[in-house]
Amino acid sequence: MLGVVNRMFRDDFDLGVPLVAARAFASRAAPCAELFVVDAAGAQDGREAEAAWIAQRVVALVEGECALRLAAPTVADRLAVRAAGFGDVAILLRTMTNVKLLERALTARDVPYVVLKGRGFFEAREVVDFANLLAVVDNPRDDLTLAAVLRSPACGIGDDALFVLSSARSEGRLLADVIDDFDAGALPAPDRTAFARFVAAWRELRAMRASEPISALVDRALSSTGLETLALARPNGRQRAANLRKVRALARAADADGRGDLRAFLTSVRELREREVRETEAPVAGGAAGAVSLMTVHAAKGLEFGVVFVPDLGREEGGVRSPIASHSREGLGFKGHWAGGPFEDVKPWAYARLEEANAARELAEADRLLYVAVTRAQRRLVLTRALHRTRRGRQVSKASK
Repeated sequence: MLGVVNRMFRDDFDLGVPLVAARAFASRAAPCAELFVVDAAGAQDGREAEAAWIAQRVVALVEGECALRLAAPTVADRLAVRAAGFGDVAILLRTMTNVKLLERALTARDVPYVVLKGRGFFEAREVVDFANLLAVVDNPRDDLTLAAVLRSPACGIGDDALFVLSSARSEGRLLADVIDDFDAGALPAPDRTAFARFVAAWRELRAMRASEPISALVDRALSSTGLETLALARPNGRQRAANLRKVRALARAADADGRGDLRAFLTSVRELREREVRETEAPVAGGAAGAVSLMTVHAAKGLEFGVVFVPDLGREEGGVRSPIASHSREGLGFKGHWAGGPFEDVKPWAYARLEEANAARELAEADRLLYVAVTRAQRRLVLTRALHRTRRGRQVSKASK
């Protein structure tokens, strides 16, 4: 692995001397680095194909016929090895812009994952659904949120049943009023039991709201609706269940800090989601041994993983698109505008100089990030990129090369 890194950066970084291993490793016959290139019509198609291949490759490296074995030295045997697990795998991204593509691809392969330093937790579907349930316990007069809860796993009725309930409303009569005295027998047969169970749980929680702490409400809401069990049965179930347990932990922390009642707790959660606070998703049971880590390269500094994937190496670098270029030392440059004339494509000298300086700075940063990413890998490095039509004249980083 260190040989690969030394070879990649020998002409670009003053490393002093080649990197050397600090301890002994077992000999290997298989290569330690892979490169996957997909030919796609456009950038989005390429990223989707990359994500699908990465998920497939993760499964192969952990559970396939040629699954990896990682170094696990002991006092008795410094060359001992063990089977690789999903927790040994990290996917390192320059930005989290396209993380949802990877999440969907991993979910499709039933690969457990955790999003680190991302916006995953407060946007996770199970967290939003559970927050909605608590919201209608606090305020049952919100028809839109109540309808969302009825269709969510907390209740689970179908569109036909929801239509029947909504049609029973009259002027000045809200959905909560309908539910309170509705005969479940009027609903389609498959939805009757689910509806009756939800109404019973909802009434109990509303009765508890004024007298019980937030954590007690959360515990009872999870147990009476079976949401945690239902989450485990869905794709990426371990992650979903862990996120619900994290909500429980947040509720207990709110009680311990004396931060108010259910409404204050829900307001806090809503504000965090709206502000897109970068809260880490909950680690799955078993900690790092249980799930693939999705994180930025910056977040991975100082960490090491048995297997590292570095996707999206076809990302364009360099240049600026704004008609105003700025630089910390060189100042400002303006592109100007001469539409339709002979100088339409001519850039003023100051602007061109600043654009070139900024492009060089972005390329250098891209190379530094690539260096950090590839040096996180201990046993296997997997690089991926998509080939697609790019803008003429754009510079490319070492990652793209």
